[in-house]
Amino acid sequence: MKKIRAISSFASLIMIVIILSSCSFTTANFSDVAISSGMDGFTPVNVTNKFNVSSPAFYVSGNINNAPDGTVIAAVWYYTEEDPDYLIDSSQYEVEDGVNTFYFTLSIPDNGWPLGTYAVDLMIDGEVVKTLSFTVE
Repeated sequence: MKKIRAISSFASLIMIVIILSSCSFTTANFSDVAISSGMDGFTPVNVTNKFNVSSPAFYVSGNINNAPDGTVIAAVWYYTEEDPDYLIDSSQYEVEDGVNTFYFTLSIPDNGWPLGTYAVDLMIDGEVVKTLSFTVE
């Protein structure tokens, strides 16, 4: 009976290790996130959530904290006036040693920005961790 319990306990332990190893745990997080109409280096200029149809670009910026080298951060931009939301663009990069600031940009399309609401999802290693909304009036 003790042998069966030992085998059962060992099998349970192996299952737990397998389950935990398939999960991704990260302490990485974003802070000081802002949407703006410009950047001065890594400092946002004209922080706002309202733009006009001729705004040259949208920027989302902030800090990435506790992110080990190789952590992938991304921005996914959407026009949210359609159902489902219309994917405009996305970009990503890997965090490098000592880098803790970031910004992503979305440039104006040839015909200007459509009026309405937009969103940008900020992701860490493929998981959405923050969504910011803004409008074009």
